[in-house]
Amino acid sequence: MRVVFIRTLKINPQKGDRYPYHYYSVVSDMSESEMDNEKVFKFYRKRSQVENNIKDIKNGLDFHHFPCMSLKANNVWGVIGVIAYNLLRFSSFAVVPEKGCFIKTTRKRIITIAGEVIFHARSIEIKLMKYIYQEVCRVKAMINKTVFTVDANRLRPHDGFKT
Repeated sequence: MRVVFIRTLKINPQKGDRYPYHYYSVVSDMSESEMDNEKVFKFYRKRSQVENNIKDIKNGLDFHHFPCMSLKANNVWGVIGVIAYNLLRFSSFAVVPEKGCFIKTTRKRIITIAGEVIFHARSIEIKLMKYIYQEVCRVKAMINKTVFTVDANRLRPHDGFKT
């Protein structure tokens, strides 16, 4: 077993902080002849990000169990789930442009928007609260900068709608 320690300066140290460093450690079974200390940290950081993505798929898309008894049906279910994950991950950059966010946050901010659908005069309108309308317009502008186009002409702000 091998323990690797690293010390980095804090980005925004607080005034009067006597400890200006962050300390990190990794326990590994890789010997020093296999990888040096810096490569061990980079390897485990990539590994932790992959594990976070797997956790995001399981929790965000309910992939704890496959629904069918057929291997081919489960294979199709998995492929559709991965496509959905990639689309949600892509749209998460509209919510947090710098680094994206988890699926749960994306669903909360984009997909599950409270509104009232009104059908009249051969048209469909969606009434939203004003702050939700502003958020939808912000996300629409972010998405329009990328590949997708969104038509939000029927969105109307409405202050009286209770959520």
